[in-house]
Amino acid sequence: MSDFDYYSKLDFKSKSEIAATQNILLKKHIEYCFNTSLHYKEILYAKDVRSSDISMSTLHLLPLTDRVILEQNFNNFISVKSTDIIDISFTSGTTGHFIPFGYTESDINRIAYNEKRALTISGIKKEDTVLLLCTLDRGFVAGLAYYLGLKSIGAKVVRCGVAPLDYIVNVIIDLKPTILIGVPSFIKKLGVFAESKSVSLASIKKIVCIGEAIRGHDLTENSVCTSLKMNFNSDIFSTYALTETVTSFCECREGKGGHLLPELAAIEIVDESGNIVRDGEVGEVVITPLGIEGIPLIRYKTGDLSFLHSDICECGRNTPRLGPILGRKTDKLKIKGTTIYSGALLNLINSVDAVRDYYVELIGHDGIEESISIFLHIEGNEFDVIIRELTNLFYGAFRFFPKIIPISKSDIDKKVFGNGIYRKAKRFFDLREGIKI
Repeated sequence: MSDFDYYSKLDFKSKSEIAATQNILLKKHIEYCFNTSLHYKEILYAKDVRSSDISMSTLHLLPLTDRVILEQNFNNFISVKSTDIIDISFTSGTTGHFIPFGYTESDINRIAYNEKRALTISGIKKEDTVLLLCTLDRGFVAGLAYYLGLKSIGAKVVRCGVAPLDYIVNVIIDLKPTILIGVPSFIKKLGVFAESKSVSLASIKKIVCIGEAIRGHDLTENSVCTSLKMNFNSDIFSTYALTETVTSFCECREGKGGHLLPELAAIEIVDESGNIVRDGEVGEVVITPLGIEGIPLIRYKTGDLSFLHSDICECGRNTPRLGPILGRKTDKLKIKGTTIYSGALLNLINSVDAVRDYYVELIGHDGIEESISIFLHIEGNEFDVIIRELTNLFYGAFRFFPKIIPISKSDIDKKVFGNGIYRKAKRFFDLREGIKI
């Protein structure tokens, strides 16, 4: 039994009991940061902050930390000796140079417990066979985290990774997994491919989606989620986490947002000025991960945009629920006078089943001669039909027409993975000059 297991039923306690427990853990975290992190020691000392002064209600008074601060002062954040680090994972690197994150043995145990708790919320049990459709290589902590969490649950894990579709289909035929974990747009393509080969997907009862939203701002299913339900006839869940904070927010059966694990993190949503926003209002996700040894953080700005609901869930949990990630702050665009998020463009393309792969380029000069080009690889010979469908969808949603260009799968792979530089696929490229948002 880990040190955290004592808190595994905390979700169902009253709000006052949850807050009291979080206050104890938060004070311990602040004290640890003061004693071990040069960065936070300087900040907390300069502001005359004592751990006894901090609670969940006063956390917002502490300074925010963002990726730029972390990169510029990285060595001062490290709170243990180098010999205490047993694993190094990397941030994705899609928004800049990747950051190597070191975890101690205690941190690895925390990751395992975190995912055990999160995946149990989605209903995964020891009896399940889980097909893991994300990689464990190249310093990707998510794949490792899911594996450790599933191992802690006692489920059978098949580490398939992002393999060719025909290979995955053969694994499904042979092993009949009950759970899939992976990126929803990739799993959607898997479902379409399996259907084209007349392969039964009846064994799969649940899909846990990572990396992409499956719901909109009103928490209703988006087109990708709807397609998954049609192809797999399975329950669909979403989970969210990132390398820096390694704390997951996983949906329960109600599908009304990812539940906070209160013994592992404090969460806030802030506006452009860093002020806490109201329940349901969109802002930037800020996380203070609790119980981390290697690189502890206080009020880390994730760059992701979402919202919170703090009312009690129908599942009985009394913890705040994080809504879908609606985009990143850096994804905000103004195209032909209309403000949109690049994620909305990609979600629209993902909604078209015949699209097998793609990337998008935006060119122009600060509102002048701006244009969107979509480079597509599609299934079948109905490219003209796909052009009409996408053109109509884009104009209906954004009031402008894209250019749509056929391209080979290999050329798309080179672009979206940067000839092997990117670990995650990068599908949107803003190539405009003189941009003003």
